[in-house]
Amino acid sequence: MLPEEQELNRLESVQTELEEQVTQAELTLETSKTETAQFQHRYHQTVGRLYAQLDELDAQIARVQAGLSPDDADAQAHAMVAANIRIAYHERCPVIGGDSSKVHTRTASVMGSASNSSIAAPTRFFGGIIFLVPS
Repeated sequence: MLPEEQELNRLESVQTELEEQVTQAELTLETSKTETAQFQHRYHQTVGRLYAQLDELDAQIARVQAGLSPDDADAQAHAMVAANIRIAYHERCPVIGGDSSKVHTRTASVMGSASNSSIAAPTRFFGGIIFLVPS
């Protein structure tokens, strides 16, 4: 066998090995993508339910506080915002545990409220909609 033929055979063998490595890497990548998607779904289902429960409790607390202080504009505004958050979540995810993977909830605090006091107003971010206490 000529040296050129030996080199060609060696290179073809190396190419075959590299193609097998690429195939294995692609399989590993697809497996990782699938596992990540499954984890994300379980995470959103769990966290979505917890946020729904938290929003329900926030709304209940805000209603009680508003009822105890009917002249307090901050309490009334907070009750309104909490109710809107709860309604918006349940519209996007009817029945707690609905398709919460489409709802990304983020909590934050924003200073200020309807009466311009220094009480922090809770906010939630739902798929592009931010609920704030009106100023």
